Amino acid sequence: MTKNLSFSENEVFERIVEEGLMHGVHTQESFHQLVDDVIEDMRRYGELHDDQNLEGHIDALKARFSEYEGRLE
Repeated sequence: MTKNLSFSENEVFERIVEEGLMHGVHTQESFHQLVDDVIEDMRRYGELHDDQNLEGHIDALKARFSEYEGRLE
C-alpha cells in the first residue's frame, strides 16, 4: 500500500498551534523547537518524507511565529 504523503503547510501549522497551546508555548525559541519536534515526529511516523523539502517548510513554519502569537490571545 502506498501512502499519500502530501504536505499542507496550513494543516501542519494548525497542528503546531494546537500542540503549542496545549503545552503552553509562548516564546519564539520554544515555538521554533516545537516546529522542529512536530516535523521530526511526522517524518518519523511516515507522515512526511525527506524528499519533501522539509527544511524549506520548517523555515516557512518558523516564520509564522507572529501569526501563532496572535492565536495566543
